[in-house]
Amino acid sequence: MLAWKTYSGDVTVKVAILTAIIILPVMNGVVVVGVRSRRKRQGIETPRSFIFWAVGLAMFSALVTTLTVTSISVRNGYFELALSGTPLNEIQPEQKRLVVELIRRRILNSRDYDRARAEVHNKPLSPALYSPESYVNVDVNHRTISELQKYAEVDFEYSSKQELAKAEFRTKMARIDPTYLQSWDSQRQDQQALETSMISLEKQWLDSVVVLYEFAAKHIEVIKLQGGKLLFSDPAIEQTFQRQQDASEALCSRLKEQSKELITRERQSRSHIADLAGGGMR
Repeated sequence: MLAWKTYSGDVTVKVAILTAIIILPVMNGVVVVGVRSRRKRQGIETPRSFIFWAVGLAMFSALVTTLTVTSISVRNGYFELALSGTPLNEIQPEQKRLVVELIRRRILNSRDYDRARAEVHNKPLSPALYSPESYVNVDVNHRTISELQKYAEVDFEYSSKQELAKAEFRTKMARIDPTYLQSWDSQRQDQQALETSMISLEKQWLDSVVVLYEFAAKHIEVIKLQGGKLLFSDPAIEQTFQRQQDASEALCSRLKEQSKELITRERQSRSHIADLAGGGMR
């Protein structure tokens, strides 16, 4: 029964193992005590070998169950249900319903994010970010900041939606099954840390771009474009500008690296969902 429950996704491997270790010896112990009491009332002595074999079978059963649940391939019934048309109120138990509800919300949020991101990126920055041409006109400076904030806002809104979905899931799950929630959280610590770090880094980078371009706009009179390069009539302004640009580009590079890692993980997750859906979503 524990093996089937693990395979169907109703219980985690950890819960199944703990259950086997606790329940099987206890159940066998109850049986042994019952048999000894009945035989004692009948005036029959219970041989020590009976107790030995009962204990041995209990330990053997727990061992076999442990080996079984750790070796079977778990069928992800949660994703199958999430991609099905089954109404939430028909999904039982409540623990499974909450997981399916979370998966459906995350899939919907991801689809909305893909559409919004595609619309925004159909209008690339021109001139390009950090290009010499983007610094020498106040209107261009302000437009660069404004457009970049639109791009970032798509990411921030998506992150907020996903965090809200997870927060509501955790609140509900903590009420009905805190043990499952603890297991859920422990398995997703790395992913959660990466997502949190990503958003924090993106905000830092956006702030650095705003500071850089506002600085260029404030000192536009000392900046000129010549031969595709920036020329500064004030060395102190040039040094400050270069320092700010280097810092902003460094943050941008870090953001790209984290973005690649996060995209790889999301693609792996979506690939699994797509397989279950028969290739119905990318």
